[in-house]
Amino acid sequence: MLNFLTPKMFSRIIKSDFNKNVFTLMLGTVSAQLITLALYPIFSRIFSPSHYALFGIYFSIFSILEVVSSGRYELAVVVPEKDEEAKSLVVGGLIISAFVSLFFFIIALFFRNNIAILLHNEGITDWLLLLPFGLFLISVSKLFNSWLIRKKAFRASSINKVAQKIGEGGTGLILGLNNISNGLVWGDFAGRASNALISIKQAFVNGFSYKKTTKTNIWYILRRFSDYPVYNALPALINSISGMLPVFIVSSFYGEMVSGYFNFTRFILTAPFAFIVTSLSQVLSQRIAEKCNKNESILEEIKLLAKRLSIISILLIIILYFGGPFLFGIVFSSKWIPAGEYATILCFSYAITLVVSPFTIILASMEKIKILTVWQLIYFIMILSLFWFAKMPIHHFLIAITIIEILAYTFYAFLLIRVLTKYEKNISHINNNKS
Repeated sequence: MLNFLTPKMFSRIIKSDFNKNVFTLMLGTVSAQLITLALYPIFSRIFSPSHYALFGIYFSIFSILEVVSSGRYELAVVVPEKDEEAKSLVVGGLIISAFVSLFFFIIALFFRNNIAILLHNEGITDWLLLLPFGLFLISVSKLFNSWLIRKKAFRASSINKVAQKIGEGGTGLILGLNNISNGLVWGDFAGRASNALISIKQAFVNGFSYKKTTKTNIWYILRRFSDYPVYNALPALINSISGMLPVFIVSSFYGEMVSGYFNFTRFILTAPFAFIVTSLSQVLSQRIAEKCNKNESILEEIKLLAKRLSIISILLIIILYFGGPFLFGIVFSSKWIPAGEYATILCFSYAITLVVSPFTIILASMEKIKILTVWQLIYFIMILSLFWFAKMPIHHFLIAITIIEILAYTFYAFLLIRVLTKYEKNISHINNNKS
């Protein structure tokens, strides 16, 4: 990813604190992805499309619920000026997550059969009981990792990513080689447990403690940052549903084999994209919150990062569009060539997501949650239109997904540019008055 940089350029890039932070997290990201990419060729030969069909549904349900598992307070941990307030946010988020996980466990306990029938996959029935435990683990990871980002412990955060992938990949590999068909699900759970446990240890090493986190302080800070659950939780849930709805549509209308190919393609494309977006978002959240408190410009950093992401996206499009089926057939075996054909279409939507998504944190850091809410609702409505294409051939359905994603994220980029432009004008006015 850094091969196109000369030593001189590389030295200049990592001189600033911001770029050092990005590089540190990206190093963890690359390491984690090397583990994932090294195991996918093995997994693709151990597990069948039907296994990925079931895991895709499990993962999609999990991804929808995890966005509200801690009340969205993980986004606020980097915002307060005082560490005591940030600690109260972490503890408050953990308490909320415990109740949320218990609620979903009760739902799964009594209604898992009905949910499985609704999802057209009865194999998911018993796995719904595992979901709430995974939800609590990911809440622990997100909250304590936000603390690490606040304390600029980017190396520790990178280690957590690697630990998750080792736990996930190692468990999946061992179970798969022993012909345990649900190794993908157990691997996912083991990875989240590894991340959670190491995140707790890393947070305490980097200054976290429960001192001064009284009930009064926790209640006060949760109310102070109530905009996050009130204005962002439901829209974020809707946004997550929007992202996962295609999985449920494909599962319901196209059958298990197509669903398996589709889910496998999504996992291959999402793995590097998701970790790059997460890493950059974490650095940006700390950096932007810090600069906003000081009324400093962030424009040049945003522009530079956007250019780099655009270059990476273009390279990925070229590789997947022209070599998708061939690469999937060689790397993952010939049975996954249809998934490579899907990748030639879906790569465009993932590319624009890679460029735009990291800057979502701008709205959160500037407390422009309502603007984000408006876009998420519009995006949800656009995704719902996919039901009109559900009976078309799968390739036409994938083209419809891609067009909708490109339109939605182009509009999102426009909103982000407006917010950023307004912020830059305001701080320019403030600084001029000071001088």
